Amino acid sequence: MNVGGTSYVTHFGIDWPAGTHRVLACLNLAKKWRLFREERGIDVRDPGDRLEEALRLLLPSLKMSPWTVQMIHDFAEHDEYHMLGGAASGKSHAIAACSIAMWITDPLDTAVVISSATLTDLRTRAWSPVTTLFTELKNNRLGFAIPGKLVANQYAIVNEKDEALAATQAARAAIQGRSLDEGRIVGLHVPWVVFMVDELALVRDLDSLQQNIANIRTGTLGFKFCTASNPEPWDHPTSLYYKPPKGVRLTPDTGSWV
Repeated sequence: MNVGGTSYVTHFGIDWPAGTHRVLACLNLAKKWRLFREERGIDVRDPGDRLEEALRLLLPSLKMSPWTVQMIHDFAEHDEYHMLGGAASGKSHAIAACSIAMWITDPLDTAVVISSATLTDLRTRAWSPVTTLFTELKNNRLGFAIPGKLVANQYAIVNEKDEALAATQAARAAIQGRSLDEGRIVGLHVPWVVFMVDELALVRDLDSLQQNIANIRTGTLGFKFCTASNPEPWDHPTSLYYKPPKGVRLTPDTGSWV
């Protein structure tokens, strides 16, 4: 549509610059729904619906079980999200898909840190879904040109080629894999950051984890901290991140709690 010499397209009752694909509108609404409400007075009723739609179109291999759909919706709606599930329940794939989706919405203004307790855990668990889904995304059936380059022999996807720098240490590392036993993770100096910890129950130094969260969060416009873990007893040290508040009763049918 052209009004007063300005062209635009409408998705979800909102005007976007001409040529904006519905998927990009979905990604922006899923990622920035709070900004739409605070700055434009637009109420995005369920950002999870928008993220789910985008992922179904961009990553058709992602198995959309009811459990995965629940994870996607919770990821979109909460800035701190802890995912519990048994082995092979799709936790790592779901959280990797959601994190990559946040990155491609604003690839130059977003950084994603995928972490595990040790380098072995990172290599054998958390990083594999990232590379699998990124490769699929680069060959998406919608024909979108996806930025980024998977760096050989490093746990990094970068926005530009720079052979002189270690990708996981450079600001250009759009998506980076880190083992928490490496020590301190410094601020990433971009507006949007996703910090994901896979296999949270294996993390031993929770004080260092909290310091890393503080470092990465500093100066961000939007920050997501999410974890994936097998269920542990309520007295396990990491349960402080997901133990239900007093008065919340869990049953086998409880999907999520706040």
